[in-house]
Amino acid sequence: MSAARHDAEVTVGQVGEAAGKSREAPRTAAANACDVYPIALDLRGRAVLIAGGGTVAARKARSLLDAGAVVTVVAPAIAPAVRELAPADRLTLVERAFADADLDGMRLAFAATDVPAVNARVIAAARERGI
Repeated sequence: MSAARHDAEVTVGQVGEAAGKSREAPRTAAANACDVYPIALDLRGRAVLIAGGGTVAARKARSLLDAGAVVTVVAPAIAPAVRELAPADRLTLVERAFADADLDGMRLAFAATDVPAVNARVIAAARERGI
């Protein structure tokens, strides 16, 4: 990192001080989300599970397929927006309730149902498997 770049760096809360002012910079929701770290993943050829078959699942599936992932969608009901993606050779639709074993072999999983208890179960099972 160059010295000029280093001098330009400030952290949230120091913007005013860097400009010679004493006021603190306003905090945003992103600045308050200290427990997450945005990352980019190479998902080409990687198995990804989406539990849920609605609008959110369709959005996730489309972006995951665009990233090269091999996607499995598991849901008792699968929306037309998800079904229209099915001709993709890297998309499998499983029309039934989520089972913990659906996570076997997955590298990444998304809980995208409209049932909080099912989402919690997906999250807990994924954590148990280190996903």
